[in-house]
Amino acid sequence: MSVEQLVSLALEAKPEFVVITGGEPAVHDLRPLTRALHSEGLAIHLETSGTYALKGDFDWVTVSPKIYQAPLPELIERASELKLIMENAESVAYWETQLGTELIRKDRPVWLHPEWSRREDPEILGLISRTVRERGAPFRAGWQLHKLYGVL
Repeated sequence: MSVEQLVSLALEAKPEFVVITGGEPAVHDLRPLTRALHSEGLAIHLETSGTYALKGDFDWVTVSPKIYQAPLPELIERASELKLIMENAESVAYWETQLGTELIRKDRPVWLHPEWSRREDPEILGLISRTVRERGAPFRAGWQLHKLYGVL
């Protein structure tokens, strides 16, 4: 689709903000799209794995790093929020090791989402619940609602 078509669809939906997500959207030069959306007064949220430099102007950036490719340090720093997928009992500790002190900042939520195939697993749900209850902010329990609603 062209930038014009995307902006037209966004305007038809009358959103509070537009979310650009993937696959991995940051592999693209998003500057033409973000300029056009902003020129129409639309706020722009980006969800990225953080592995590619951003090309565009974003109002909010969610970084959801993946275990198979480390995120860029500057994108972890830039993130408005982090979304971490909890795959096993060691997931919180893994991300603390990988991201170090950048993981925990009181001014930025850290969402803990169960890996979708384990969304009903008591071990994973217990890990998330314990982490939020025992450690508090910035940790929050999350859910991949787009998968529940079939918005892939």
